[in-house]
Amino acid sequence: MTEAGWEGAEPAFPHNIQAEGSPEPEAVAGRTSGGDGSVESAMARLDGLAERPVVEHVAVFEEVLGDLEHTLASVDERT
Repeated sequence: MTEAGWEGAEPAFPHNIQAEGSPEPEAVAGRTSGGDGSVESAMARLDGLAERPVVEHVAVFEEVLGDLEHTLASVDERT
């Protein structure tokens, strides 16, 4: 159901825009090494996520986030 006067209206913020200078989605999918093994290991866990049931995505994201937070917190200890 649409409200009167809203038919065909353009959204205030289109969802299909890409920020200037941001990589194409294909470039992100084929990411290159960032140099840190623990970061690469965490990010590799996202590979194949599209083939997993959506209900599992949040758990994977939370695990990867935890690994990345741990890596970030330990940066000063390694230098």
